[in-house]
Amino acid sequence: MAEKTLLGSAALEALFQGGLVFSIAGPKGDVTFTFSDGLQWRAETQGGHSAGGRWKISENAICRNEARHSAGWEGLERKKTCFTIFQEGNALFLGSRAIPMKLRDPDVVSRLDVAPETAASGSSPESERASLVRHPDTLAGGRASPVPKSANISWGRYHALVIGINDYKALPKLKTALTDARAVAKVLREDYGYTVRLMENPERDDIIDEFDRLRDTLTEDDNLLIYYGGHGWLDRQSGRGYWLPADAEEDRRSRWLSNASVTDTLQALLAKHVMVVVDSCFSGTLTRSIAVPEQNSSYLARMIEKRTRVVLSSGGLEPVVDAGGGNHSVFAAQFLKALRDNGDVLDGTQLFEHVRRSVMLNAQQTPQYSDIRFAGHEGGDFMFVRNR
Repeated sequence: MAEKTLLGSAALEALFQGGLVFSIAGPKGDVTFTFSDGLQWRAETQGGHSAGGRWKISENAICRNEARHSAGWEGLERKKTCFTIFQEGNALFLGSRAIPMKLRDPDVVSRLDVAPETAASGSSPESERASLVRHPDTLAGGRASPVPKSANISWGRYHALVIGINDYKALPKLKTALTDARAVAKVLREDYGYTVRLMENPERDDIIDEFDRLRDTLTEDDNLLIYYGGHGWLDRQSGRGYWLPADAEEDRRSRWLSNASVTDTLQALLAKHVMVVVDSCFSGTLTRSIAVPEQNSSYLARMIEKRTRVVLSSGGLEPVVDAGGGNHSVFAAQFLKALRDNGDVLDGTQLFEHVRRSVMLNAQQTPQYSDIRFAGHEGGDFMFVRNR
């Protein structure tokens, strides 16, 4: 049986060029989708209800915006929706849930035969570069790829979701969170070859939408870093922590993002290795304890094979400072310094040790590093592999 492969951006362009019509099974019958080469889409249910809007290819996904719908339309919310497509032989499937696509013209699959060879690798131009620089026998940008501590390790593709929020609508504004996020995104993209999605001052729905996109697009060959800089809150009665997006209001949890929602997302992601870096008050609510595993000669190989869900937080159950590191928070300044000083491979535990002492010397907060509770951690660690 053929293996399901993720269609990359080049393959999606080849598949949708000239238009594509397909249907999927819905709870009340089939829903038929028509994507035109004029970047317009339309969907219609068997009951005659419809919706439509514009579409585009974004990285390895098809993204659509709903601009109009009939009064009885059900099945799509009025927001941006992205989905991936997988191929297995001559069959196509939507998203990581592998929903079968019933093609009106099955011959359109032949369009993939002439797509560039990278089409089914799941790589965009930036993620393709990230993959190249992590294999010792390849070249990237005319430079030799890095020689990691173990030349036999396949690191996979690296992605980052970086969130920075300064401009709150109903809460006090922050000074450095957005500057921190931009600097983190720049270092990860330029020095480590990450495919980076930077979100500036997002609202709660924007973050949830991005979590859904990651759930549908990432595979077991991917690594994901999530960085959050913004307000945080601890409900001491329940012991639950929250991220506060740009539209959060005081004493109204409907626009807060709970750690439980973050954990559920991490549990559902197919990516093998995930690290969450949180620079906010009460960020330690995601952690269980500080855990420093013993390292030996086979440490990297063992860690890269195990499913990883870890968090590096700027503090424990206390407020943290929004300054102290020049133009950055004291935590972000040390996090960036550790990444910039790394010349080869840096694991999450080593990164934590670099950051922890410096932050404690400069602020009344103690960073923490541990596995994330109830997120599927199996004992691995996150690796930062520097470009050369």
